[in-house]
Parts: sequence; C-alpha cells; structure tokens
Amino acid sequence: MGVFWNVAVFKKQHNVDVWEIVKELAAGENVFFILLEECELCDCEGGNILSFNEYCYADDKFAKVLSQKLEGPVMVCSIYDDSFWDYYLYKNGMELDKFSTVPDCFEPIAEEEWDQWRGNAALLAKEFGCSAESLSKHLYFWKDEMGDAWEVVDFLEALGFKFPDFDDTTWEDSDDELESLNDSSRTVQEVYPSNQVCLYNDYFHDDYENFQKYLENKSKAKNPIDLVADVKVDMEFVVWVRVCEDGIMQQFSRNELTSEQIVQMMNETLNGRYTYFAADFLFQGKGIYVKRLKKKVYSPYHSTLVLHQGLGNFACLFFAGDSLCCYELIGNFYTYYYVDIKELQMLSVGNVMLPETIVFQERTGIDRALHMLFSHLKYADKHLKKSSLWSAQNVFPGGRNNYNRWRRELGLLED
Repeated sequence: MGVFWNVAVFKKQHNVDVWEIVKELAAGENVFFILLEECELCDCEGGNILSFNEYCYADDKFAKVLSQKLEGPVMVCSIYDDSFWDYYLYKNGMELDKFSTVPDCFEPIAEEEWDQWRGNAALLAKEFGCSAESLSKHLYFWKDEMGDAWEVVDFLEALGFKFPDFDDTTWEDSDDELESLNDSSRTVQEVYPSNQVCLYNDYFHDDYENFQKYLENKSKAKNPIDLVADVKVDMEFVVWVRVCEDGIMQQFSRNELTSEQIVQMMNETLNGRYTYFAADFLFQGKGIYVKRLKKKVYSPYHSTLVLHQGLGNFACLFFAGDSLCCYELIGNFYTYYYVDIKELQMLSVGNVMLPETIVFQERTGIDRALHMLFSHLKYADKHLKKSSLWSAQNVFPGGRNNYNRWRRELGLLED
C-alpha cells in the first residue's frame, strides 16, 4: 500500500483549545476515526499544522466540522495512497474552495464538474496572506502520468505552513523494540509496519527465534470459533453466492438461500467439498445531493468475500467496494513480515496460484477471520483496516471501473 497522509492547517488560535476539539471529535462514535495517540499539533509561521492518523476520514465533512470550531479558514489536506492529493477549504462551516490532482480517481465525472476541483490561488492568497503565483504552480490536474503526491508539502509551505524539521528515529536507535515483541497489547502492524520490511532481515538476524515466537503467538486464535454455530450472515445485504464443485460453478440468489445455508457452504468449502466460494453483498454508499432532483442520491457499492481451497491449502480474500481495497487474510506471518516480496513462493490453492503470505495449511485462522468479518459486515472496511490479520491492497489509480475489471481478470469474479 502507498502513503495515506492527513493534515489540517489553520491560523493560530487565540480563543480555542485545539486539543480539546480533537478530543471531542475522537470521543463517542468517532465518525472521523481519529486516533489521538497518532495526532500531532505543530506551530509554524503561518499558523498551526495538525496532523492526523493515516486512516482518519479527512474529507469535506471533516473540514466543515473543524471550521465550525476553529477561528478563520481551515484547510484539510490529504494524500491518498500516493494516487493523488487534495484539499478542502472551509470557513465558518461554509466551503470556500477545493482541489484534487485526480478528481475522477474514484469514478468518471461530468465535464462541467472539473472546474469545481481546480482550486483558486487568488482566494487562498487572500485568506492566508501569501503569494497567489507561488500557489498556482501546484494547482494542476495530473494527466496520463502520475505526479508526485508529496508536492502537497511544497504547496502548504507556499501557503505559509512550513513543516518543522523532525529528528529521524531509526529502528537501530531504539533500545525498546525487541522488548516490545513480547508486549501482547500491541498489534503486529504496530511493531512491524509494512513499509519497514526491508529492515527486518538485518534487525532480527540474531533474534530470529524471538521474532518467530511472537508472530506465531499473534496468529493463534484466542478463542476457538465454530463457524456454523458462531457466524450469521445478514441476508439484507446478500446479492448472490457462488460455489464450485468438481469444476462446475453454481450460483444462487439471496432468495434461494438462508443465512444458515450460506454459512454451511463456507464451512463445506473449508472442509474440502467446494474449491471456491464467493458471496457478493450490496451496501448503500455515500449520498450526494442533486440540486436538479432536489434530493440526495445514494451510490450503492458491492463488496465480495472469496474463499479458495485445494491441495490442503486455503485462502480468504475480501474485496471492499467502498475503499476499492482487496483485503487478503494473512496465513503465514513469518513470510509476510520477514521475507522479501521478491523471494515469495507462489502456491496452488484450488485453481489459482497465490503468494505464500496468504496461504493457510489449516482452517482455524480463517474461521476466526470470518467471525470477525460478519460481526461488522456493513462496516467491514473500517474494521479490517484496524486488524493485524488482514493485508490491504489498493487498486488505485483507475477508480471503480478498473477495480471491477481487476476482480474479473483475477478470475475470482465473473459476470
């Protein structure tokens, strides 16, 4: 996965306690998914920079709420998976401006909508007291070739928000990292972030046994799961189910099945009867108010669970349609966190070849993951992001059409 980076910039506050506002937004339902321990407030010449955790929902609604609580203009700026960067500018709860380097990254937009995403350098210069010329050179759409998402830092510095110099802390400089291996309160992702794979071989060369023991403990289920007894599928969201038996694909609509029958099919797949199982779910997406219709129109999205089984190997994947992510259940923690991606083996699982990182030799871990998935099916994307059991792979750039095309090309989903 690429970089997810979110900041808000605003003029220095005189009558507002910024941290109290952040705590307030992180309390209760925490709709913006703010992790306080990963937020940081920095002073600079132009005002304040408030950085948020990478999966914070830093969208226009976030900018609107912040602007209602902070003094003066508030800009929320983000990098999304290295695929584009954007900003939303609000003041007193009202949108003043917005910009994106790839406005149609998620889906095609009408020709007249492009102007809404161009950004307004003159307006920014007026609100923040800087040079419009220095800003305008950053406000352009990316065309065929991807741009550099980190250009957003240069843009913010031109806006008057120069980032402070931080001291780099390397793994080798930390005396506490090895001790943290035995800290059961931390997840695998916290101790071994995926972008640090290149450091594992050197750092753990002399401590392989401790490292392996830690990963094995993390991969074990805390409580046994009985799939048939403990899992229930919400039929409200089911569209269809497919299973492959003896090379013959069968498809069932939701009207032909009960929740118990779907769970039984998953169970029989993991017991060896079916080589392939897929279940497609339809959810209501975000609403967009259409002035011409004078109502909010909701865009539905599909999410799909896929199970593969064969030759004593198992694999589980979940295609989250709201984020256009494919979540792959990690079967071998050692290879996932320790082996260089170029050295990974491809293993046969039914009729497909999959990397050894996501291949299981027994079903226990998959039962546990399915229980977790169906406990929060409607909000699966949000919950899977927080789990150390799942590896997310984005399919940007290209938007939803390329996402669906990618699923078909993999042979996991058919028209």
